[in-house]
Amino acid sequence: MSLYNNDNNKILKIFGYLTLFIVLISILYVLNFQNTIIVNHDRDKNSEINVEIIITKYFFKDIILSKKISINYGSSAMDALEDVSNVTYNYGGGFVESINGIKSTFSGGSGGKNDWFYYLNGMLMNTGATNKILKNGDILRWDFHTWDSNRMSTCIISDFPEPFIDGYKKSTDTIIVYSKKYEDETEHLKEKLNSYNIKCYKKEFSDLTDEDKKNENLIIVDNIENDLISELNKNSETLGWFIKYKDRSITTYDQYDKKTSSYDSCGFITSNQNPWNPNGNWNGENVVWVVSGISDDGVKDALHVLTSDYNDLKNSVNILIFDNKIIKVP
Repeated sequence: MSLYNNDNNKILKIFGYLTLFIVLISILYVLNFQNTIIVNHDRDKNSEINVEIIITKYFFKDIILSKKISINYGSSAMDALEDVSNVTYNYGGGFVESINGIKSTFSGGSGGKNDWFYYLNGMLMNTGATNKILKNGDILRWDFHTWDSNRMSTCIISDFPEPFIDGYKKSTDTIIVYSKKYEDETEHLKEKLNSYNIKCYKKEFSDLTDEDKKNENLIIVDNIENDLISELNKNSETLGWFIKYKDRSITTYDQYDKKTSSYDSCGFITSNQNPWNPNGNWNGENVVWVVSGISDDGVKDALHVLTSDYNDLKNSVNILIFDNKIIKVP
């Protein structure tokens, strides 16, 4: 018994020394790691990134401010807003009540349900602005508009070639799904996107898989009769489109969901976050753009805007191309 007890004591003592050694090493590692974080944090804190910030009203119709700024690395969307404007808050500081005196009409102002919404790289955000850390080259938009409508646009075409470069949550590949008769035009679009280092591929509709639809950014190119476009058109209101195709014509709507005009010949470009993604149209992971028209010429007119004149998309949610003119919708 005594021999057994002595051996057991030795084992316990050795085990204790080993445990103490491991603890000491762990403490030294943590301290070193913390010092590394502090050094890196201080280095990052002293560096800057460049972002573009645009403040507007009524789906970008009234431009209050448009500016490229330099801000500290690690700054949030809220930090950038505070850097260029006067901001007041509500609900404990988690909600933007006013920007430059333009106040929410829901949280104390007068009028309908108007509030401030923010978009990053062409996508409506589903996280608080204080929690969204910006990166170099981001395009940040704050827009004051109504939400007293069923049409809540979760993606805008305004900042092309975003969101295909950076997006919001993650970077995904982009597939141009096209009808063969637009072969040349879609090849030009692919080359344009590739020039921005966007991973972009072309597929005909017969080659598109369910996994592609769920996981990738899609640019759908065909006339309005296409099955996929028809599926989206049927849900245009919930997807936030301000256009609707019916009876061989396209009707446009304003921000209050009222009909504005009808067209029997036009091209158009619209977008939404991907409704085929299992997480839904507010997932922030991938997008679907539709480049279409009532006729083949309308489709080609819309493609031409993306490949050559896409600066005309600035401050747009959707657009129509009619009689060689770009019409912003709403």
